[in-house]
Amino acid sequence: MKNSILIIEDNAYRAFTTKTVLEAFLHLEVELKEIAVADELDAITAGRVIAQTLVTPKGSVTELAATFKKQGLNRRNAKIVIVCVDDCDISNQLSLAA
Repeated sequence: MKNSILIIEDNAYRAFTTKTVLEAFLHLEVELKEIAVADELDAITAGRVIAQTLVTPKGSVTELAATFKKQGLNRRNAKIVIVCVDDCDISNQLSLAA
């Protein structure tokens, strides 16, 4: 069973950078989805068992990649989805819920 990791970002540039760096370091495909309404997050996560949820991870992107590398994540055992939240109100709701 694959580990599903959900990363919620509020900055589109950081989300794209995170996607690019994780794909390069871990040699896996990372999904990048943009949402405008909080209800779309339910549709994205429906039917998936999320092992980890990170809301705007602290630290640099390379630190995040190194942490995932230490956990032994690769293309066979992990699936990473990055959700980019453009609206500030939605990101505040999601950070309070997490």
